[in-house]
Amino acid sequence: MCSDTAKVPRIISLIASATEIVHALGMGDFMVARSHECDFPTSVLSLPACTSPKFAISGNSREIDTLVKETLQTALSVYEVDEELLERLQPTLIITQSQCDVCAVSLRDVEAALSRHITISERAVAAPQRPTVACLEWLEPLMAGGNWVPELVEMAGATNLFGIAGKHSPWLEWSDLCRHDPDCLVVMPCGFDLDRTEKQMYWLAGRPEWKSLRAVKRGQVYLTDGNQYFNRPGPRVVDSLQILAEILHPELFPPELEGRGWKRLEL
Repeated sequence: MCSDTAKVPRIISLIASATEIVHALGMGDFMVARSHECDFPTSVLSLPACTSPKFAISGNSREIDTLVKETLQTALSVYEVDEELLERLQPTLIITQSQCDVCAVSLRDVEAALSRHITISERAVAAPQRPTVACLEWLEPLMAGGNWVPELVEMAGATNLFGIAGKHSPWLEWSDLCRHDPDCLVVMPCGFDLDRTEKQMYWLAGRPEWKSLRAVKRGQVYLTDGNQYFNRPGPRVVDSLQILAEILHPELFPPELEGRGWKRLEL
């Protein structure tokens, strides 16, 4: 899933005519991959091909027709879609067609390929551990994350302790935080980036209760760029979910956004 402030299009065209249209519209620079048949303009040949035919297409007309019919007797399509490449490229737009299953990669081919990649949430909720989490949206006084944050925590395969999905962020007493004693603390002050959040952590670390918290003892305190990833419900809410998944289930999610969207607090 995507990152960075402005959402830059990442286009994959799986039909030659669409590739020409994308370039005619001046969007060619945003293409990150193509189909094996896309060959114009010639600059697209430098892009990786996400598709290939399931048989050699060097034969004559009758031979190719026979191979198509034989292939369709045991498969739904005559094309292979490179699922791993699609996953790695993380496109924001995939262009294909639904007119003919033989002439070019079809919508069904793409849907089948993408459906085999389970989403972030499905992987996270299947994790063997489900830690308890407190998300802090303000440091002094304490405020827990509300609105969409509780839902993100649950989708990331954890138990949200404070705040209700769809409700305003609630004020939080230190006694409540200590009583629930979360496994993990995720700090996401409204409007603060990573650097400013780290500089403001004295509001928490200076409290006498701080060192007695389970999350602190276990080194499970994480700082995030709340301004970019948790305080605005835009398209990058997917990145917010990715950050939580990386924090809560590092055995399942490599730290792709570490250092940019989040960091572990050095205790």
